[in-house]
Amino acid sequence: MHDQQISIKSFFIITFCCLLFFIGPSISATSQTGHTSISFEDRIYLITLFEKEGYDREFLTKIFNHKKLNRIPIVIARNINNTESRRSYADFYSAYSMRKAYRFSKKWNSVLNRAAKHFNVDKEILVSILLVETGLGNVLGRYPVISVFSSILLKHNDIASKDSQMKNMSEDDQFIFERIMLKSEWAKNEMIALLKIIENTKHHPFYFKGSYAGAFGIPQFLPSSYLKWGYDSDDNGSINLYLIPDAIFSTANYLKAHGWKKGLYRESNKDVLFQYNHSRLYVETVLNIAIKIKNYCLPVNKTKKKQNQFLRTKENNCTNNQPKTVSTEEKYNGDV
Repeated sequence: MHDQQISIKSFFIITFCCLLFFIGPSISATSQTGHTSISFEDRIYLITLFEKEGYDREFLTKIFNHKKLNRIPIVIARNINNTESRRSYADFYSAYSMRKAYRFSKKWNSVLNRAAKHFNVDKEILVSILLVETGLGNVLGRYPVISVFSSILLKHNDIASKDSQMKNMSEDDQFIFERIMLKSEWAKNEMIALLKIIENTKHHPFYFKGSYAGAFGIPQFLPSSYLKWGYDSDDNGSINLYLIPDAIFSTANYLKAHGWKKGLYRESNKDVLFQYNHSRLYVETVLNIAIKIKNYCLPVNKTKKKQNQFLRTKENNCTNNQPKTVSTEEKYNGDV
């Protein structure tokens, strides 16, 4: 019943947001991808907004006048109303996912061991986070991060001029507008961080693609997280979260900085993971998968008995006992 109520409300809010976006001002052609072009006035607004934050106007003009910069309506809807259920995480428990995690652990064992030792974290939790976030780098997200934050900021600008209309809005409509107002401040701060990354790395503005929330790279860091906890694993002078070693070390750095203590069953580590993703279901899933990875046994092929040599190692002690798992009854806890 609870899931049904969430589903109905989610449908209404997402539908309303999409309609709201398309009837807003400054909308021109809509592409086949669902993106809408940005007007000249919109571009001037973004340039002026961040010029006030101290950025050079010429630098901003090159970025915000780029032809690829678009509004993305679905981004607005997802950021306003983000719901999840256990079904959202079910695939990560599959035999396929476990095999993939096992192979990843073997391939990157040296890097994982170095990161785990340097930051005093469990290497299995690093694999688990990267598995849940992006399928170990296979599903990185398709939204240009700069367009994600621009979409939210422009929708807020649309609404700001209509603030007086809120007096006649329904409760659901007011919730939507208040969420946009709240998310706009967050989007502005993340855009400031993104501009700093673009300036420092010299990457093309559309190099960074990620989720509807603006998180990018294999560990799905927000731009502000990249600046604080991104880690140069090989001391080459740059941090690239699309590369496995930097992704592993950056994730380990984040966990350490937020108080992770080695041990998958430590209660305090749940709070650390909650900082990474504000969802109790996420916390439960990541911990349980880490436990499964630690106790994983490669399935035995009877025609190839030599595979038995993989079943008992110092790091992967396979037994018939089921490992203890963690659980939570909370279905959803939204982000800011």
